[in-house]
Amino acid sequence: MSSGFKFDASQPYQLDAIKSVVDLFDGQPKDAEKLETTLRGQVAALDETENAALDLDLSQEVGAVGNRLVLDRDTMLANLQRVQDKNGLEVASKLFDDSALDFDIEMETGTGKTYVYLRTIFELAAQYNFTKFVILVPSVAIREGVNTSIRLMRSHFEDLYKKRNITFDSSFYSGKTAEEVQSFATSTNVQIMVMTIDSIRGNANTRIIHQTRDKLNGLKPIDYLKATHPVVIMDEPQNMESLLSQSAVSELDPVFTLRYSATHKKQRNVVYRLDPVDAHDLGLVKEIVVAEVAQQGADATPYIKLVEVRREPSWSARLELSCRKADGSLERRVVSVKQHQELSDARLTNNPIYEGWRINEMSIEPAYVDLTTHGFLYEGESIGASAGAIYKEMIRETIKEHLRKETQLRAKGIKVLSLFFIDKVESFLGNGSNNNDANGQFVQWFDEVFVEERAKSARYQELLPQAPSELRRAYFSQIKRGKTTTFQDSSGTTKADDDAYELIMQQKERLLDENEPTRFVFSHSALREGWDNPNVFQICT
Repeated sequence: MSSGFKFDASQPYQLDAIKSVVDLFDGQPKDAEKLETTLRGQVAALDETENAALDLDLSQEVGAVGNRLVLDRDTMLANLQRVQDKNGLEVASKLFDDSALDFDIEMETGTGKTYVYLRTIFELAAQYNFTKFVILVPSVAIREGVNTSIRLMRSHFEDLYKKRNITFDSSFYSGKTAEEVQSFATSTNVQIMVMTIDSIRGNANTRIIHQTRDKLNGLKPIDYLKATHPVVIMDEPQNMESLLSQSAVSELDPVFTLRYSATHKKQRNVVYRLDPVDAHDLGLVKEIVVAEVAQQGADATPYIKLVEVRREPSWSARLELSCRKADGSLERRVVSVKQHQELSDARLTNNPIYEGWRINEMSIEPAYVDLTTHGFLYEGESIGASAGAIYKEMIRETIKEHLRKETQLRAKGIKVLSLFFIDKVESFLGNGSNNNDANGQFVQWFDEVFVEERAKSARYQELLPQAPSELRRAYFSQIKRGKTTTFQDSSGTTKADDDAYELIMQQKERLLDENEPTRFVFSHSALREGWDNPNVFQICT
């Protein structure tokens, strides 16, 4: 059995996106870099402007082999206009910014954006001899996804480009060793380095990349990168639009920047667009169907929990209520409420669900409040907390949909995955410590509902005969202390998150293998944008 994914090298819309970028540099000679960057101190003829001199000094000191763009701005604009016209885009009358060449490639999520920009690298190398590329990503999750894509696609690209003598190395910048930037800068073949924006934001006090290093002849890692004038490829640039991020990108001194996203916040020079409607019409993406679960009827009581009653400095009750935030979303917060105060008050909850709810009286011994339309609520008690019932139904809906899809797609050799984003690790693990002994609420509900739903059809029982515990798996950040491993809620940015990403992102092939029973994946909500797997059909948040 051949392992791994098979990549189709002839998807027309992907080839169009690649060609659109390549055509921007029409007229660029293949030996341009020899004009400027010379290895180990052979000085080439050069404008002796101050910048060029400084530039050359740095290149020489580093021994950099870099990218050199010799096209002037007028030629670049003419090329851009030609590409925009061909792609049916609005034709720009001038470049977005004269000081930096930024180009936008807009591709709907799930249409192979990563494949497109990786293959664009090889085309730019083959046609114009650009050799140094930095892929900038906004998070560790996306970095892991890109590294996995490169690993999975390596042999595909090697086969495609061997006749054109393109060899490449890829690495990700960790800041751990100085050598990583040295070999990137001095190597003569194609170099691809993946970096998170956080590794270059900040100054000498906060980032290794801005600190001088003995092993780098007293230079900073950033000097080595900028001496090559890399082509910078930004993946999901809308998450890197802050001024700090922008200045960090310009510090790399890119020869030009290619920005790939489905949702650009700010448009620069747009060269290609594949929007959601095009993607759907071409049959490239799965349709989204949303199922909602809501509590209805007279028993739809708003959530109220009594935390404590106080007499000092004046009578008040601390209630946990569902409060509306400035962005319109709701969060549970503990607020201090006085007698007869309307709970829907803008200063308390700003939530109309509490209209007509007030505290008639309160007591400390025993601690309780008397609520309108409810009566006594004692300290520690809550009402309207039937979120559990709703979550259980959400799990049920997801399982039902999964079983339906499994019935349709198993014969085609497609393994169906369902993904649960959960709020905290405890909801899955309970007081267990791993997948096997997990006993959190979500696990209990999942196992119970799965057995119920499977029993409804002989076909379901035949397709998924395993115990529910074999079919579900959780990926959380781990902390290892000595011989014990504990799981923690993750923010998606810490070192401890890396291993959760490794399991999810680097073992894609195993997860998609029919022999691996896992079909229901529980993950922490912070991993959201890192989840990138073609076989996820249901997502339950």
